[in-house]
Amino acid sequence: PTLGDLAPSNMPSADRCSTWKHRLVAFGFSFVTGYTDVIAVSRWNVFVTTMTGNVVYMGREVSPLEISQHHDSSPAHWHWFYHVIVMSAFFLGVVAYQLAELRLPSRGASTLAIPFGGLMLVMEVCFQANLIHCDLGTYPLTVIAYAPMFGILASAGVAGRLATITTGTDPHIFIIANAVVKLCHERKLKASDSIKAGMSAVVIMSLLAGSMVGFLVVQLKVFHEAAHGALLPVGPGLAFLFYLHDHLAKPQLVVMRAHAKVHELADEISRKVSWTSTGTGRDSSAGEFSGGDFDDD
Repeated sequence: PTLGDLAPSNMPSADRCSTWKHRLVAFGFSFVTGYTDVIAVSRWNVFVTTMTGNVVYMGREVSPLEISQHHDSSPAHWHWFYHVIVMSAFFLGVVAYQLAELRLPSRGASTLAIPFGGLMLVMEVCFQANLIHCDLGTYPLTVIAYAPMFGILASAGVAGRLATITTGTDPHIFIIANAVVKLCHERKLKASDSIKAGMSAVVIMSLLAGSMVGFLVVQLKVFHEAAHGALLPVGPGLAFLFYLHDHLAKPQLVVMRAHAKVHELADEISRKVSWTSTGTGRDSSAGEFSGGDFDDD
C-alpha cells in the first residue's frame, strides 16, 4: 500500500464511530423505557420511567371533587399519596446516581445497575413463582423495587456521556423542529445540529417501538396476570446498557490507537525509503571514484 492509502484521513472516523454507539445506547434505553411504562401502567396504574404522568395523576386526585368521592378520607386511602411514594422511589435513584458519581466518576450508573437491576430481577422471579399475589394489600408497593432504576437512567442520560433525555419526547420534538427551521431558513445544517436531530429521531422511534412491543405483550397475555414476568429481561438489560454507557469512549480509543499505528507504520516506511535512497547515492559516488582511479592508473 502507498502512504496515501495509509493516511489517517482514510481510516474510520472516531467521531462517527462514537456517534453511532451513542445512538445505539440511546435506542436501547428508550426502547426499554417505552416497554416498561406500558407494563407498569397495566400492572400498577402508574409510570415508573418518567414522573410527569404521576404528577398529572396526583393533581387530579388531590382535587376536592375527587377526594369527596372517597368514603374514607384518611391519608392511607388518598390515591395521591401512592404517587408520592413512586416519585420518592424515583428520587432515591437520582440521589444514588449523584452520590455514586462522586465516588466513582463515569462509573456510577454501571455500578448501581448491579444491585438495583438484581432487585428488579428478584421481584419478577417472585411474581413468576406466585410468591407475591395481586390481592395482597402491599402489592402496589412493589413498584418501589423498579422506580429507582429509572431515576438512575434519567440522571445518567442528562448528566452522563449521552447528554440527552431518553425517557421523554418533548425536548427531542423541540430539537427536530429547530433543525427543520434552520434547514428551511439557511438551506443547510451544521454537523452538530444534524447529530442532535438524528439522536432525537432515534429516541422518539425507539420509545414508540418499545411501547408497541409492551402493548402486544399485555394484550396477547404472553405472561400471567398483570404481565408478571414481562419485566424479567429489563433489569439485566439495563445493567448491560449502563455498562456500555459508562464505556462509550472505548470505540473512539480503538480508532485513535489505529490512527497511531498507521502513523508509526508511515514513519517507518518513510525512514526505510530515505535510508535506501541515501545508500544508493553513496554506492554511486563510490563507483565513480573507483572508476576514476582505475583510468588514471
